[in-house]
Amino acid sequence: MKALSVRQPWAWAILRAGKNIENRTRSTSHRGLLLIHASRSMAATAEHQQIEQLAHPLRIPPFGRPAEDTALKFGAIIGAVNLDRVHTCDGSCSPWAWPDATHWVVSNPIVLTEHIDVPGRLGVWDVPVDIADRVRAAMPR
Repeated sequence: MKALSVRQPWAWAILRAGKNIENRTRSTSHRGLLLIHASRSMAATAEHQQIEQLAHPLRIPPFGRPAEDTALKFGAIIGAVNLDRVHTCDGSCSPWAWPDATHWVVSNPIVLTEHIDVPGRLGVWDVPVDIADRVRAAMPR
């Protein structure tokens, strides 16, 4: 299994708020199931402001008040998505897209029934076998 560490509140937005683009500086050859790991650090202040601006028109709760969680999770695998494709554009492909970024298009978010604490890594990383077994057990049926 492959995973991607994503800073909060973006990890939450991917799984709970319809964020269908993960903005990155580079591409990846990986396609298919991708676990979402909420990294231990928060996104920069400017990013907080952007998600708050997106919250109103997209009818999602503003940053800091996730709809189904009382608090954002950190340092854990919290869900999974399907990584469909990677492209670049001017940012008009989705309200979540940043201009001049590489857009990882994701779909079918799955929220795990249990958050699995594990250190994250940069880029797409391989999940250890014992953690992958725990992830499979935490997938909703």
